[in-house]
Amino acid sequence: MNKTKYYLLLLASLISVQLHAQHTIRGHITDSTGEPLPGAGIHIKGTQRGVATDENGAFVLPVPNGDTTLIFSYLGFISQERRVNNKTDSLLVVLLPTRYHVEERILPIIPHGREHKPLGYPVTKEMLERVTPPHQTTDSAIDKRVKKK
Repeated sequence: MNKTKYYLLLLASLISVQLHAQHTIRGHITDSTGEPLPGAGIHIKGTQRGVATDENGAFVLPVPNGDTTLIFSYLGFISQERRVNNKTDSLLVVLLPTRYHVEERILPIIPHGREHKPLGYPVTKEMLERVTPPHQTTDSAIDKRVKKK
């Protein structure tokens, strides 16, 4: 009986030490103009633990003591890693937007049943919609099946 109490006390003290072996980091995530990024992700590298910023770009994240790497990410922005330690209490993270280079492409359009001559000019979405037949409805598909029989 005494051994059981001893092991339970030892287990409780280990859990208590483990719970206190972390500290909390508070911070804000903004873009380069200072606008908050609501819903930005912050997670501890190598773990599944993380949080998202609130509507003001603020976050609170419990992290283990010692050196830890945090990863900050937001759609359309370059992810950033920061090392933190026991002395880090707050962070201000500024994420920079990614640079997407949109190119104009020349797409060959091959109409069904004709010879294959690619077009030599850029194609827009509106042009593609004009050559694409309208979507067939379920009723018209059924009518065609009935007429064939």
